[in-house]
Formats: sequence, C-alpha cells, structure tokens
Amino acid sequence: MPQRDADAEPLERMVFEWTFPLRSPQCALPLANAQLGVLVWGGASVLNISVCRPDCWDHAPGWGVEPGDSYAELRKQIERGEINALYTEHRKLKAQALPSTILPLGRFEIDLGADAELLSGKLDCRTGVAQIDFTQKGRAGSLRIVMDQERPAVALKFASFASCQAVTPVPAWRQQDVREGKPGELPGLARRGFTEPAHFDTPAGAGWVQRCPNDPSVCASYRAKGTAIAIAVVRESPGEDALVAAARCLTDTLARGMTELVAQSEAWWRGFWQRTPSISIPNKELERLYWLNMYKFAVAAHPQGEPCPLQGPWSGDDVMVPWLGGYVFDLNLWMCYLPALHGNADPHCGPMFEMIERWIPLLKEYARRYYGLEDAVHLPQKIDDRCRNMNPVPDNRLDVGLMAGWAASMMLTHYRFSMDRAFLERLAYPFMRMAMRVYEALLEREGEAFVLPMARSPEYEDDRTGERCWGRNPSIALALIHHLCEGLIETSAVLGKEPKPVWREILSRLPKATVEPDGGRERLSVMQGLPYEHSHRHFSHLSGIYPFDVFDLEVEPWASVVRASMDKLVQLAPEKWCGYSHSWAAILHARMGHAESAEQMLEIFARFFQNEGYGSMVYTSVPGYLPSDSPYFNSGEAMCLEGCLGAAAAVQQMLLHTRRGVTYLFRGAPRRWSDVAFLNMRTEGGFLLSAERSRGRVAFVRVVSPHGGELRLHNPWPGRAKLLRQGKAREILEGACLRVPTQPGEEFRIEPS
Repeated sequence: MPQRDADAEPLERMVFEWTFPLRSPQCALPLANAQLGVLVWGGASVLNISVCRPDCWDHAPGWGVEPGDSYAELRKQIERGEINALYTEHRKLKAQALPSTILPLGRFEIDLGADAELLSGKLDCRTGVAQIDFTQKGRAGSLRIVMDQERPAVALKFASFASCQAVTPVPAWRQQDVREGKPGELPGLARRGFTEPAHFDTPAGAGWVQRCPNDPSVCASYRAKGTAIAIAVVRESPGEDALVAAARCLTDTLARGMTELVAQSEAWWRGFWQRTPSISIPNKELERLYWLNMYKFAVAAHPQGEPCPLQGPWSGDDVMVPWLGGYVFDLNLWMCYLPALHGNADPHCGPMFEMIERWIPLLKEYARRYYGLEDAVHLPQKIDDRCRNMNPVPDNRLDVGLMAGWAASMMLTHYRFSMDRAFLERLAYPFMRMAMRVYEALLEREGEAFVLPMARSPEYEDDRTGERCWGRNPSIALALIHHLCEGLIETSAVLGKEPKPVWREILSRLPKATVEPDGGRERLSVMQGLPYEHSHRHFSHLSGIYPFDVFDLEVEPWASVVRASMDKLVQLAPEKWCGYSHSWAAILHARMGHAESAEQMLEIFARFFQNEGYGSMVYTSVPGYLPSDSPYFNSGEAMCLEGCLGAAAAVQQMLLHTRRGVTYLFRGAPRRWSDVAFLNMRTEGGFLLSAERSRGRVAFVRVVSPHGGELRLHNPWPGRAKLLRQGKAREILEGACLRVPTQPGEEFRIEPS
C-alpha cells in the first residue's frame, strides 16, 4: 500500500510505496506515456507488466442516429405510455449490433526464479520512475522501470547482479473472461470476431500479434539486452507491418539506455510539476489523494496522447474493459478533466477539445436527423473515439441536449480559467451557440414562462413506478440552460458580438431549477412532480450548485433552497452512492462551506472506494459503510478514473474556488487545519493565487495576473485589507468582496490591514 513521509517537504512526499503481493492489475503501480499504459503487479517471484493502449479500439458498428429516430417521435411514444414497447424495440436493436470497445491486451510475466521474492515497489511521481525491490538468492536486488517518452515502450533495468529467469508473453486472449466474456455481461473477443493471436519468438523480439476484425493489428513484444528489458506495443500502420514496427521500437528504446530514458522522463515531469499548484495540508490522506491523482491526471489526459476515456491509459488484461472504455459526456468526463482548471494544465485538455472539433460535421448531421435542426449539434451520451453511439437505449437519447451542453460547458469553463480568446473564438463560442440552439427549439411557452416539456435527469429512476424518469423541467437541464445563456452573453461581449435576444428572455422566463415543497421546506426536485426521494449516485438536481454555478449561495431565496436540498442529500446518503459520488459531494460541501463534511467525503472515498493499491473503484467490497444489499457493495472490482481525479479536484476546491465570479479562499478547509497553504493555484480570470493560513488566520494572498482584468476576492478577513503593489503606495480594501483591477503580467500581495 502506498506510504508517504509526513515530515518531508511536499516534493519529497511524492514518492509512494506499494507492498507485494499485488493481487490484480487493479491494484497495480501505474505508469504511462502518451501512447502506452503499464500496470506493474504480481507476487512471489513473478512480476507482471500489464500493457494497455487507450487508442486500441475494436471499432464495431454501434448505432448512429437513423433517419426515423427523432426526438419528436420518442416524445410521442413516452406521452402515449408506450414505455415497455420502447424498451422491447431497443433491446432488439442492441442485440443486432455490437458497440465499440477499447481492447484488453495482455501482460509480460517476468520470473525472477524460485529463490526470489518480490518485496515492494516505489513510484517517484516527481520523475515518473519506478523501482521494484526483491530478494534473490538471499541478496537484495532491484530493478528500475521508466517509460520511453517518445515511443509506445517501457524499459526495465536490473541491478548488475540480478537477472530474470524467463519472460513469458501472455495475451489477454488466454483469460476466459476476455476470450468468451462473462455470462450475462459484455461479449468477449471470440464473439466479437477475434481469433487467437499469433505468437512469435525471434532474436528481434518475442510476443504476439493480435489481428483485429475492424482495425489495424496490434503487436506486443519484448526484447532483453544484458540486464535491460524493453516492452513495446505497436499498432500496424499503412506501409509497415506491426511486427516490424515493434522490432524497430524495441531497438530504439534499448539503444537510448536507461540513463537517457530516465533523464527524459525527469524533464517531462519537471515541466508538469512546475506548472501545477503545490499544496500543504495537515490531512496526509487527502494530500496523498492530491499528489498521486494529479500524477495520474498528467498521463491519463496526456497533451500528446488520446483524450482520457473512463479508464484512462490503464485497463486490466483479465476482463473486458469495464463500460467499454468509452467517452461519457456528462459528469464522468467532466470529473476526469476537472484537475486541469485549478491545476493550470490547459495543454492536457487539448486532445479532448480537438476530438470534439473533428466531430462537429457528424454532430450537426445527428442534430439534423434527431431534432430537424440545421444549426445545432447533438452528442450521444456514450461514444467511441469516432463518435459512434455505444448505448442506444431511449433514456440516453432523452438526455435532450445535455451531452452537447456538458461539452459546451467544459469549453466555457476552460475559457474562463485560461482566458484563451483564440480558443473561445475558434471553438468554444460557436459550439456553445450550436448546443444552445437545441434548447431554443425545444423550450415551449406557457403564459409568461418557458418550460422544457420532455427531458430526462441522468440515471435517476422513479422507484415508485419502475419507469425511467422523464418529464417536465428537469433541474439539471434548467441549470445547464442558464449556465449556457449566461456564458453566451458574457463571451459575446468579449468577442464584440451581439447576443441573441432569446438568451436574455430565457434567463428571465425560465426557472433556474424545479423547486417544490418537501417536508415543509422548499427543495430542488429532480424534475416537476418528482422530488429527490431516494439515495442515488448522480446528484443531477444539485448541478446548479456545481458544476453549473447558477445559484447565488449567499442570497435568498436560493440560499435557503440550496441548504434544504443539501440537508436532504445528507439525510438520504449514501446507500446508492458509488465512488465518484463522494468526490462530487466533497465539492458541493466545500462550496457550501461545510468544510468538515468535504473532508469526510474524501476520507470515505479513500478508505472504501480505493483498493489496497489505491486503484479508484466504482464499487466497494469493504463492509460496514454501504448496506449489504446496495448495488454498489460487492459488485465487482471495476476501475474508473472519474472518482480519483474528481477527488484531486475536490482538494483544490477545498482550498480555492470561484462562485458567481468571486474567488473564495479556504472555504472548504476545516477549522482544525490551522496551518494550510497552496502555491500558484489558478482561478477564473486566469489569476494564479498563493495563500497561507497560519494559526487559523489567513496571513497573505499573493496574486499573479497573466491576463489582466479585475480580481474579485471574497474578503478572508473580518476587517479591512491592504493591497501591496511593487513601487506603489499601499491601498486599503474594504467590504465583503475585494475588487482589484489588474494589468497583464502584474504581481501583488494582499494582507490584513
């Protein structure tokens, strides 16, 4: 289990330790570069190197938006009460085609000999270098592992006296749950048209080639040279056979040598950590969540790699990839990229936004077919890297506009933190307009008000009727619409464009959420006529608090409504919560000022939804927290990244977050954290803030303003503050909100007066 030295400086505490045996790939020590993911695990004398590629898809046909498949027809069927017929129809549709999936690949088993025993593994997150310690013939031995930053390869180097007895390539095909699939679950490779991989053993390398029915072949190969081993996973390309490409890759990696590969890795990681905020908090469990999962984020959303799917670059080789490894454009993908905002990591979002930009012609075609709109986009809920629908069931189709809206919201928020005007003009603003166009068309007038007549609240089911909850004015959709309208008006002014009059009309005539009486208090409902009445993993009705930030938590009536709604969440929690629910709850509590509760949510996540290797689990097998009949207790070991990456972002938001344009310091930091600090954390407007709380009082705030503009800071002191600018007389700031106009490149400091 990873351990950290609590007395070391922050960078020193970025060295983590795993203790062998590590029983499965889900417990493994993770390494990755832009092209290859590696999971290091095993026990006794056998070290397993499981290899994964986030671009290694089986592109099955899936489901598009067919000409007869429209929102209007789906709405009519639901209003006629033809729910069962809908699901019968779509079960048939699902049986007629297979969705795409990322492929499990396999592992290389490194046998150190019968007289050897694996002891521990260390991962230095500062450098991306791992060390495995073992005994061999009664002597201490070790090997180092490092990714080749330029190739889909990993290198291992033994200490001079140590050696391995054998390396055995083991393709995932050998695992029955991969080859055949688990009963009642996703079909295995054989049912998807795969045949057994071809093995080879030559002086140029040994491994296997997996022919793929719909995609280029994959070659996984290793070669030993002296005390070094290189492992590569290469996809066939036009004009080059996969086996030949793998041999070339192994030759190049071994020629670089461990010293050069380590230096290259150190340089890459040094660049990442120099841009990323540093934190110092007294809760070492939460600090571990931050450092280790910022490490995972760096390579899961690699700026030169693939966009981050649900498992990132890591998937086990013992089962088919959970949830097919696709892109889920709602909270799941949002949480995977959330660390980039306060983490000042814009380049890591690039591949995801570039992928969406490539899809726009297809998204517009989907909107033409589904809504009959020429100037809109429609994004299916779960898709592969080619934007093919991976889940055709009607409840996902009635996420009306939400998936494109989530993508547009990610773009808007990225702009607000990066202040990248070119990105706003080229992609974010046009995409926001097209996403909003769906709602402009679907909203209907009833008297002086707008209503959204038929939509869905993600994943929430009505236990009273057994039906999916579809209906009027889902709170999540209303919050998203307000979020987009506000963002479009704001960014229209930035770009010197005239906003559509309908955006202001919607803001004034459409409610921000559905609010209904419940137990004598006004609370946020899931939708009209459906209160939040049972525990559920997806807090869709609370999305107006976060991520869409449309409620002013300091002003009535929303302050009381939100407090009552959070009370209900606490009352019903956590019977049907999964891992990511706790990360989201921590963010909600932090923004509400429930600092101790935010801390508790993350501690629960760490203890119950991470395994002994700190793999991020959707379910828990630890008894005593969830009821034994909860769907999230003992439901298997499925790794997903949104929970742990969301946890890293939650730690950031406990220290710093922005609400309605105002930045708050330490709002989610518990009182007992009397000494806490952070360095160069970014907030909206692109400002980089550093702050320290000493003996329970904020000592100072240091601000760097790369882009200029006005900083609005919630006053962290009970009285006045003084503004210290270089070469200028000090200024006195007063009031609950401190407003500081800034120039590009300016640095200054704020202290209590």
